[in-house]
Amino acid sequence: MPILDHEKIYSISKTMLCAKGATTENADVVARHLANANLAGHDSHGFIRIPQYFNDIETGRLDPKASPEIISDNGSTVQVNGNDSFGQVVASFSTELAIEKAKKHGVAVVGMGKLGHTGRIGTYTEVVANSGMTGMMFTGFVGGTVGNNVAPFGGSARRLGTNPISMAFPYKKNCPILLDFATSIAAEGKLRVYKARNKKLPDNWVIDKNGIPTDDPNAYYEGGAILPVGGTIGGHKGFALSMMVSLMGAVMGSIGLTSPNNGPVDKVGSSILVINLKSLSSIDHFGQEVSDIVGYIKNTPKMEGVDEILFPGEIEFNTRNQRIANGVEIEDATWNLISDLAKTSDIKI
Repeated sequence: MPILDHEKIYSISKTMLCAKGATTENADVVARHLANANLAGHDSHGFIRIPQYFNDIETGRLDPKASPEIISDNGSTVQVNGNDSFGQVVASFSTELAIEKAKKHGVAVVGMGKLGHTGRIGTYTEVVANSGMTGMMFTGFVGGTVGNNVAPFGGSARRLGTNPISMAFPYKKNCPILLDFATSIAAEGKLRVYKARNKKLPDNWVIDKNGIPTDDPNAYYEGGAILPVGGTIGGHKGFALSMMVSLMGAVMGSIGLTSPNNGPVDKVGSSILVINLKSLSSIDHFGQEVSDIVGYIKNTPKMEGVDEILFPGEIEFNTRNQRIANGVEIEDATWNLISDLAKTSDIKI
């Protein structure tokens, strides 16, 4: 597998997106987001996504030149129309907007509709936490065909998206307490990586087209579905979370922005909630509270074979430092696919 410096991932991604019609500004935001996802260890939301975005542009699902716009502003609540731009462009715009609104009002919520794939949503709550605030983000899909890939608990067909949720709370510099996970047992991009590497899944993450649980990632792409967090036994909890993300993300985010061609339950959207901690207490107070809790948790007696207890977000922090120093491994299948795309599009990478 080739090993690329994260800046190389950024430059190749930006070059390819610009060649596909993206504005320099849009390509810069998306390329940086992809490189940062690889740095954090989330390869499923990094460089591997370039072919998907090419396809979305070619089919008209993405407008690479579009910019988001505010269509409703009520002070602490804002609605943003993404105008079918890249999800990273819309979500980055909305995150900065929510932070500015929270500085003024204490709390802010920004809903987003008509946007593409948002990438790793932990990126946005991480920005919030690094600004000294706490944030939550929801990205939901329900119905339709695009992003519809998860079976409800007990079901044998796709009805929901992977519907990720992220929360972040400030801690150390550039190392917040951060969770970011799909409410399905795995993000679809994780399956894509296992498939590209010709590997079995760690467990029965999916069901095949007949509703039978399996560890074969190809079964998903052959008409199967991903299971909710908890799988066949505890999946009622993941399903419940997924439903709420559909409501908080897809429904709240897409108000007034659903295509007339969509069915009554076909929704896709995101929302981000930001709370200005200074409106509740001093940052020093929160810093001490978080430090005390983290220390208490990390000092828990360890199970046999466990070297260290890590807080949410610590793995990404450690992985980022390792990959900045050593580079990012890109699986051959992904590199070959992107190289072929570049050649057929007459793009030099």
